[in-house]
Amino acid sequence: MKTVLAFALSLLLLSLMPAAHAQTPLTSTEDLVQAQTLVQRMLEAQKTLVLSGDEVTTLYRPEQTFSASQTIFRKGDQDLRLEYRSPDAIAGEVYVDNGKIAWHYIPSQHRLEVGLSGLGHMRSESNGILKRLNNHQITAEIIGHDVIAGQSAQIVQGSAEQSWGQRRYWIDPVTGAQLKIQTFGAFGQMVSQTYFTRISYDTKLSTSVFAPPKVDPDVATVPMFPPGSQAIAGTPTNVECGFTPMQPAYLPQGFTYQSAMLMPANHQKILELTYENALVVLSIFEQPSPVRVGKPPAPDEFKSPRQGVMTARFNGYKYVVIGTLPEDVMRQIIQSMH
Repeated sequence: MKTVLAFALSLLLLSLMPAAHAQTPLTSTEDLVQAQTLVQRMLEAQKTLVLSGDEVTTLYRPEQTFSASQTIFRKGDQDLRLEYRSPDAIAGEVYVDNGKIAWHYIPSQHRLEVGLSGLGHMRSESNGILKRLNNHQITAEIIGHDVIAGQSAQIVQGSAEQSWGQRRYWIDPVTGAQLKIQTFGAFGQMVSQTYFTRISYDTKLSTSVFAPPKVDPDVATVPMFPPGSQAIAGTPTNVECGFTPMQPAYLPQGFTYQSAMLMPANHQKILELTYENALVVLSIFEQPSPVRVGKPPAPDEFKSPRQGVMTARFNGYKYVVIGTLPEDVMRQIIQSMH
């Protein structure tokens, strides 16, 4: 989900909402069980709860903070609709996902992108968190309470050993709705935030809500990913990639392989590998370095243009690694590629 779900599920914002009533984390066995039960209820609600409302989201980066607001309609993990209201650059855009096909209407570009549903990935992520929670690989604790969009919420902090990141969930204890979420990076910095400003628990939403966006006949329909992009089932092979795909021999504890995508770029292909540990998503982009006729191979090089990103030229390949991990960990991952 690199287009609007990159807005919807990764465009996340800081607001002037009242501060949460923080308190000393509850660490008794009873309170830990209560926190785990709340997270389990939230994950189950994501599969079944029908709701609509208004959200504000922000993605924080050292050089820029990007904020957006949108109206959301959601029928569990089966259907999703997002209508963007701000900023001006994306106002009027609509994203619809019916569990099989996803549409992203971009009026400013007179374009309708069509691709495969991203809801399955959300479902898989929820199942991964639940599994690790039950296996005690993720620790959940209640750290306070708050009121979000008129609803009472318990604040639960989730963390995992060597995850280099945390999440905080504001959970409606009655419905299990996730009213707010904050994600934090390797150095404790806030990476993203999203919260409801209005929410309604609807018993019914018309099927027309999740119909493809209505567009003029002359609007261009294009693939959601660049033409020639290919999702890879299983482990990438030489035949699929057109080159020998490199895999990391080292990954931080808890990270597991999720998916791979081949994308065209400058008459070549770029392979994206995605790994997760339920709290952190790690993306590795790789491409063989061009052969320089009559010249020696370019020397190995590692750069970190900003937190959470490392670019490298190593052993004849170019890499970009994205994830909220320390620089030395990302470097170690690249150096283990084989």
